[in-house]
This record gives sequence, structure tokens and C-alpha cells, in this order.
Amino acid sequence: MSEIKYLQEKQYLQKLADDYARNKPHLAHVLDPQDPHTGYLLEGFAFLSARLQKKLMMPFLKLRYLYYNV
Repeated sequence: MSEIKYLQEKQYLQKLADDYARNKPHLAHVLDPQDPHTGYLLEGFAFLSARLQKKLMMPFLKLRYLYYNV
């Protein structure tokens, strides 16, 4: 899996968490970036999300490869 995609997903999820904490300040402590458990949760979800996106893109990449090699 591409480390770049994982890092992009992690950054996107962190931005979503920051936006959520800003919109719901009474729940901001739940998504504290300094909390290691929150970090582990975001990292795990970013890993799974990047992996899923890769699997979803594979058929399109194969189709594109076949199309251009005809």
C-alpha cells in the first residue's frame, strides 16, 4: 500500500476531527490529538481507508491498462 495515500487519509481524518471539535466544543476532549488512543484510532482507520481505496481502484487501473494496450 502506498504510504502517501495512508498519510493523506490520516491528514484528512485529523482535519475532520479538528473541524468536529471546533463545531462541537463540548466534545473536543474526546478527539484530543494528544491522546494516544485517539491517535491509534485515527491511524487504524486511515490505514483501512487507504487499503480499501486501493482495492476499489485496482479494477479501474487494470481496465485502463487493457484499454491503452489494445
